[in-house]
Order: sequence, then structure tokens, then C-alpha cells
Amino acid sequence: MRKISTEKIYNDLKSKIMSGHFAAGMRMPRELELAQAYGIARNTLRPVLQNLEKDCLIVRLPRKGTFVANDLTHKVITYFIPCPEFLDARFEIVNHETKSMLNGMMRAAYNAEAKVETIPVSSDNVYGHIDYNYLRFLNSKSLVFISSVWYWPLLPFLNKLGARVVIALNLDGYLKDAATGKQCQKSYVIVLNRRQEIIDMYNQLVKKGCHKIGLINIYLDEEHPFYIGFQQAANLNNQDPTLFLSLTNGKMDFLNDSEKKAAITHFIQNNNLDGVILPYGLFLQKMNYKWNGNGQCQLGILDCPTNDLDGVSASVVGSFDERKICEKATQQFFAEHWLPGVTEINAHVY
Repeated sequence: MRKISTEKIYNDLKSKIMSGHFAAGMRMPRELELAQAYGIARNTLRPVLQNLEKDCLIVRLPRKGTFVANDLTHKVITYFIPCPEFLDARFEIVNHETKSMLNGMMRAAYNAEAKVETIPVSSDNVYGHIDYNYLRFLNSKSLVFISSVWYWPLLPFLNKLGARVVIALNLDGYLKDAATGKQCQKSYVIVLNRRQEIIDMYNQLVKKGCHKIGLINIYLDEEHPFYIGFQQAANLNNQDPTLFLSLTNGKMDFLNDSEKKAAITHFIQNNNLDGVILPYGLFLQKMNYKWNGNGQCQLGILDCPTNDLDGVSASVVGSFDERKICEKATQQFFAEHWLPGVTEINAHVY
């Protein structure tokens, strides 16, 4: 007989608690009964119960037994990530944004005496490959934070559960899809207006004398707000709308650092650009390139944290305070009345 892992036992017990199978305040089966039910020793079961208690799901009282915690409502915020490796070095651009969002979420959660958990929903980071076994514990009382259109396939599932869902997106263009809009009707949505951010930054570079401006991003397609904003700004300024560079094909198979630097340098030099807009994360690669004052190319940095330019004088900076935005969004979870809707926020461009 194959032994069941303690992680699976923990997830199974948590699922039964969150679903109401073990109701709030209910006395749970004795240690011996649970151990026998899972075919394990009591010593193996005890760390599982300790973790459940640590996560405020059960209360263990000496000489009285183990009870399901009375207040399980609005206590744990579930933040989805695509895969277990999501926070490693390959995703340094996403990391900056994710850390800012988590920082804001945790501030709001701390003030509400709640917790934040991160759940990988896929093993391979392929769009649509969702492992619903990771999500069995979710129910109508769950609080779920979504930060990417990557999780769109999950919205019907979450809507059916009746979970509270907060969505903070940096890809405003995708919300214009009718089906997506319908899926979001039960959610509280904050949209960071990236399209307008690109337009404003492009216009600022034109004012500074740039005549050939390029856009660089990890991924661009015709629906991407960066691409849409760049096209609109270039056409309005009678400049070339084709000067953009996408560094991946959208499947997160990143170039290595030296390949990125070579591709970016070749793109700038081959097109004789005198202005370029690129994300803060790519700027962090510290490319050996002459920006601004050295006369070759003026630099516009997207999503740059305030006062964090590493001593380089960028011509234009676009900034969202994602920490404060996500802190405000997270507070919606704890509102007395759940009010779905869409709020759009513009970047500070300077």
C-alpha cells in the first residue's frame, strides 16, 4: 500500500474544513482515528495538525480535543502564481511587480489580521494548464487575488464557487474583450492604464527632441496595451509605428542576459534610435549602453520605483505605486458589502 504524504493529508483536511465538511466549532475525530483513516502513525499526523493550528484552521485544547476554528471567514487571501518556479531569476521583471503587489497585500492583510498564501496553479507555466487539485480547498468564503490575464481560465470556476475575487491588472487592453468583461462582473477590478502610460512617455520623449523612438518589452502582441499605446503615439506624432522589439514568443522562454543585451543593442543601433522605452526590469540588466548624456539615445523607463534609478539620469520615467494600489484593492476583501466594479488608474509620468 502506497503511503500518503503529509502534504496531501494537510490539503485534504484543510479542504474538508474550508468546505464545511468539518464545520466551524465542530470537534474533529481523535488523533488515533485520523491516523488510522489515513493509514499513518500518530507521530506522522501530529505535524499536520500543528500546521493546521498554525494556520488558524483548528484549535487544540488539552484534555478536550481538537476543534475547527470558529471564525474562518475572510482570514486568508489566496494569491495565485503560475508555477512553483515563478519567483526565480528568469522572471526578474515579473518579480519586481509581484513583490510590490505582495507588499501592499500583506500590509492590508496585517491590518485586517488576515494571512496571505501563494498557490502555484500549474506545474509547467503553460497558459490553460491549470491543476485544479491545488484549488480544492477554495469555496464561497475564499478571498482570491489575481494579477494577470494568465488566470482567466479560472474565472468561471471562481464565479461558480462564489469566491470574492480582486483583480489588479497591468494589461488594460485585454479587458475590452466582451467575454472577459462578463467574467469579471462579480469581481473588483483595478486596471493600471499601461496604454496611456506608453502614450504619455512617447510624447515626453518627442518633446525632448526624439525623432526615432523604439519600444522594447519581454512580450508584445497586437492586443498588448504597450503595443496599442505605442502605435497610437507613433501615428499621432507622424513617426514610425514599427520600431518595437519583443524578446520572447509569449511562452516565457526568456533569452539569457547576454542575448538580451545583444538583441537590445542591435535593435537600437540598427534602427538609429534616439529614444527608447523599456521596462525597469530590463534596465536592471545594466546593459553596457550609452544613455542620455552621452548623446546616443534618450531613455524612458516603465514601472520604475520612485527614487530608484541607480544613479542613471533617465529622460522620462513612468511609475505606478503598485504597493499602495494593491493595498487599497486588498482592503475591498474586508468591506462590509462586496461591491464589484472596475477602477482605472493612470501612471505618473515625469
